[in-house]
This record gives sequence, structure tokens and C-alpha cells, in this order.
Amino acid sequence: MTEGEIQSEIRLALGMRGDVRLFRNNQGLAWQGKVVARTSTTITLSLPRVVRFVLAEGGSDLIGLQQVTITPEMVGQSIGAFVAMEVKKPNKDAEDQQEKFLNMVRGLGGKAGVVRSAEDALRVLRYGK
Repeated sequence: MTEGEIQSEIRLALGMRGDVRLFRNNQGLAWQGKVVARTSTTITLSLPRVVRFVLAEGGSDLIGLQQVTITPEMVGQSIGAFVAMEVKKPNKDAEDQQEKFLNMVRGLGGKAGVVRSAEDALRVLRYGK
């Protein structure tokens, strides 16, 4: 099963829950500059510069919020806990930057972890890791 297929399984399994919203955290790179020449297959830029599209270095594949009810002082009030899930194929580990991002989210009270299935994703929501 590919990481994309695992992501789809997780999003389908958790999409029916009313207390969680997950979003695909796409990353990308583009070039920006003044167009000096253009054909149907090529664009030439002057003063080109790279533009990166990324939440954060090592940002997880799936990010979102889970509704959490606070007790006892704030009984009845709900807050959103940040959720980050790094999707990996079985037997594949997260990269160092990805682990740092997950640790940062957990350290600030969010729920984060490496997930390889919908069951793993449910574990992260239940136990925060």
C-alpha cells in the first residue's frame, strides 16, 4: 500500500467523525520572476527566485484539529487541539525533521505521531502520540 493510499484510508475513516478535521498538507516549489520569453513548453524568467510552499520544515502529511472538552474548571467548553499525522508505509521511519515537527506539536499540547493505518490515526487521536 502506498503512502497516498494510506492517507486516503485515514481520511475516509476519520472523515465521518464530528470531532476531527484533517487536511492534506501539500508542499511545493515554484519559480517567480519577470517573464522575458514564453513558448507553449518553456518560460524564461529574469531575476528568478524560488518560492517554497510549506507549513513548516518537516511538516506532517495530515494536519488538522480535534475538538476537546476541558474539565473540570472549564466544563462544557470545547477547544481545538492541533493534530499532525506523518503518514508512512510499513517499515519506513520518519525523517529527522519530521520527528522534530511531531515532537514540537506534542510538546505544545497537540496530538502527533507517525501513522501507517487508520487504526494508528485513531491511536494518535486517543492518546496524543
